[in-house]
Amino acid sequence: AMEYGCDFIRQVTKVDRISDAYRSGVINETIERLEAIKLVGILEKIGPFIVDFERYFNVRLSIRHTNKSPAKKPTKAAVSPKLRKQIEELCEPNHRIYEHFSRRL
Repeated sequence: AMEYGCDFIRQVTKVDRISDAYRSGVINETIERLEAIKLVGILEKIGPFIVDFERYFNVRLSIRHTNKSPAKKPTKAAVSPKLRKQIEELCEPNHRIYEHFSRRL
C-alpha cells in the first residue's frame, strides 16, 4: 500500500526506499520537477488539459472513457475513522502533489 501512496514520487525521483518518499523534501522535489514540465493535467480537469495539449503540440487529442463504473450513482463504502486516517497517511505523498496541481490548474 505504501508503494501506491507514493507512486508519483517513485516515477519522478530516484528514491531507493519507499520510506524516503514520505519525507517533505522529496515531496517538494517531485513538485519542483513536475513544475518544469510544460503540460501537467489531472483527470477532474481533463477538458482544459486537452485544450492546452492541442494548442501546445498542434495535434488533436482524443481520450476515450473506457473504464466506466457500472454503478448508476457512486456509493461510498462505510470506512471507520481509524481506517480513513491510515489511508490518508499512506496516500499523503501523492495527495500533496495532487493538491498542489489541482489548485494551480
